[in-house]
Amino acid sequence: MPMDVSKVAWGEVCVGVPAVLWGARRRSVPWVLAGAVLLVHGVLELSYETVFPRD
Repeated sequence: MPMDVSKVAWGEVCVGVPAVLWGARRRSVPWVLAGAVLLVHGVLELSYETVFPRD
């Protein structure tokens, strides 16, 4: 059974926020970068689902 795309997108956003905050607090560029990639990808997925909903 395929997983709902919006659940994956929300998961990426929920994991990306703490990763960015952790990296910023520790001044760790790789953590900030990884969190930012997850955040951007998740937000883009959610916006795409909003603009072009599935049937």
